[in-house]
Amino acid sequence: MSYSLLVVCEAPGDFALAERLIDRTIQEHGPEWCRGDLDSGREYFGIHTQMADPTERYVRWKNLEAVTVHAAGGDNGKVRRLQLSIDQFGDSFPPNEEARTFLRFVRVVQTSDQVRQPDAFVLLRDTDSKDRTGLRSLNAHPQFKRFPAVVGVPDPETECWLLVGFLHEATEPETRLVEQLQRQLGVHPCRDTHRLRAANEGDDRHPKRVLALLTSEDAGRVAQCLEAPFDLLRTHGGENGLAEFLDQLQCRLIPGLYGGSASNPAA
Repeated sequence: MSYSLLVVCEAPGDFALAERLIDRTIQEHGPEWCRGDLDSGREYFGIHTQMADPTERYVRWKNLEAVTVHAAGGDNGKVRRLQLSIDQFGDSFPPNEEARTFLRFVRVVQTSDQVRQPDAFVLLRDTDSKDRTGLRSLNAHPQFKRFPAVVGVPDPETECWLLVGFLHEATEPETRLVEQLQRQLGVHPCRDTHRLRAANEGDDRHPKRVLALLTSEDAGRVAQCLEAPFDLLRTHGGENGLAEFLDQLQCRLIPGLYGGSASNPAA
C-alpha cells in the first residue's frame, strides 16, 4: 500500500531536499516491506490551480492561499466560511500569521471534497534570518497530534542543510577549500552554518554563495551532501533546524504513516 505525502515548500530544490531526507528516513526506519521499494510505500503529489504547474509533485508556499481557496471549493475568491474560520480552532489557533496560513491549509484540505486527501503533510520554509518561531512551534500544536505532519525550518536557508553534509567523503582539495573558506569567513562553512547570514546572495557569508563555491554548482555534488550519515547531519545540524526536522520525521512521520510507536532518534 502506498501512502501519499503532500509537501509544501518554496522551490524545486527545496522539494528535492525534503524528498531525499524523507525517503532516507523511510529506508532506515520504515517497515521492511517498503524499504527496498520506496514506490510501494510512499508517493508525493501536489494540488494545483491555474496559477501553478500541474507537473509539480508539491505545493509552492507562494501559491498556498490560492490552493487553499481551490480546495475549499472557492469561486472568484469566495470560500466556504466554516472551513476558513479561526473559530473552529478555539484557543489553539496560533497567533503567528504564517502558522495560521499553514494550519488553515491543512484543515481545509482534510475536509475538502475537491482535492485528493494526503496521508501526511510536510512543510519546509526557510527562516531567511527572520523569526519563524511560530512555524516551528506547529510541531507541538494540538492539531498536529491527530495526523502525521512535520514542519522543517532551515535557518537561515536550505543550503545550510546541504552544507552540513558536504565534508562527508570530501576529497582532499575540497577539504582544503573548506579550511580556506573558514579562514576567510571566520566561520566554519559546514559546522556552523547557522552563522552564515548575509543580506545579499553575493555577500561572502551568504549560504547560497558558500555552497556554490564548495560544489562548483555541480548538481551531483550538491545531491551527495544529502547522503551523509544521519548522525553527522544531526551533530552539525543542531543549530540550523536540520536535527529537529530529522527527529520529527523519525518520531512522527514514520509511526504516523506506517503504525508502531515513535522511535528515539538518539537510540
